[in-house]
Amino acid sequence: MESITFIGMNKSALLIFLALALLSCSKEAKEKEMPLKIVFGSCSDQNQPEALWQEMANQKAQYALLLGDNVYADEMSLPELEAAYKMQKDMSGFQQLSKVSRIYGIWDDHDYGANDAGKYHRGKDSAQIAFLNFFNFDQNDPLRSQEGVNQSYNLQNADKTIKLILLDTRYFRDTLLADTVTNARYLPNTEGDILGENQWKWLEKELRQSNAQMHIIASSIQVVSWEHPFEKWSNFPKARKRLFDLIQTTKPSNAIFLSGDRHISEISGLTLPDYPTTLYDLTCSGLTHTWSEVWEESNQHRTGELIIKRNYGLLIIDWEKDKPSVTVRFKGHADSTFLTRRLEL
Repeated sequence: MESITFIGMNKSALLIFLALALLSCSKEAKEKEMPLKIVFGSCSDQNQPEALWQEMANQKAQYALLLGDNVYADEMSLPELEAAYKMQKDMSGFQQLSKVSRIYGIWDDHDYGANDAGKYHRGKDSAQIAFLNFFNFDQNDPLRSQEGVNQSYNLQNADKTIKLILLDTRYFRDTLLADTVTNARYLPNTEGDILGENQWKWLEKELRQSNAQMHIIASSIQVVSWEHPFEKWSNFPKARKRLFDLIQTTKPSNAIFLSGDRHISEISGLTLPDYPTTLYDLTCSGLTHTWSEVWEESNQHRTGELIIKRNYGLLIIDWEKDKPSVTVRFKGHADSTFLTRRLEL
C-alpha cells in the first residue's frame, strides 16, 4: 500500500486529524443505518388550503408516497389538469416536502379524471401526461411511452433493500357493475379485471426476480377490506384472488400493501394459507378532507381504530438482523398521533 505523508504536521496534530476522520466515518456509517422513514397519504384537493404537506415535510423522511387523488380534476382538459397540478406543486408545504423527501406516486380516480373511472375513460392519456409531468419524469423516460403508470423502485437502507411496487388500478380496470337494488352500490364483476394482462406479467416478474428483504405494494383502492359498498379489490373477486395467489406463489419477503381513496385510515390484516406473515393493508386518507359525519363501518380484518380525521401516514422501518421492524403511525396537525402500531411481520 502506498504510504501517505502529512507534511508539516506534528504528532499531536496528526492524532487530532485522525480522530476527527474516524468520528466522521463513524457518523456517516451511523446515518446509513438509521431507520428508513416513509410518509404517505392520499386525497389532497388542490382547492383546499389545509393540506398536510408541511407536517409530512417536518418528519424529514427519506421518501414520500402519494397514493392517489393527488389533485381533484374530474373531466378536465390537459391544460386544466396541468393548472390543477401546478396549484398543488406551488403550495409552500409541498415544495418543502419535495426538498426533504424523494416523492413517488400513483393515481386514483380523481386525478385519473373521473369518479370511479376505469379503462374506458376517454381522458386517460391526457391524465397520464399531466401525472408524469407532476412527478418530474424525464421526457425520454420509458413511462412516457407505456400504457399506465405502474412503476417499481429499489429503496436502499444500509445493506437492506425494500422493493416499492406501484400498481395502476385505473388504466386497465374493467367496468364496475352498478347495484340498483341494494345499498351495496356495486355488484361483484365476477369475470372483470383490474390490472390487465401486461401489468399482471410485469407484477409477477417484479415479485419473482426480487431479492429484497421487504416489499411495499401500493394500490390506490383497498385490497383487504371488502365489506363496505365503495371501490375495492373485492368488486373484482377473480382479480383479488389472482393477486393473493400470486403473493402465495412468489412469496415476496415481508410484503405489505398501502392504499388510499377512502377518506378514512385503518389497518387491515389478512392471513393467507401459504404465506408466512400477516398481509397488512395500511389505508391512509385524506390529506385535505374526510367524512362529513361519523358512522361505524364494518371491517372484520381491521386491527385498531378507524380514523376519521385528516391525516397522513408514517412508516418507520428498522432492522433486527434481516427481519424488518415496522411501525406505522397515522398523524395530523401539530405532530398529533391518532394511531401507532408495530406490525408483526
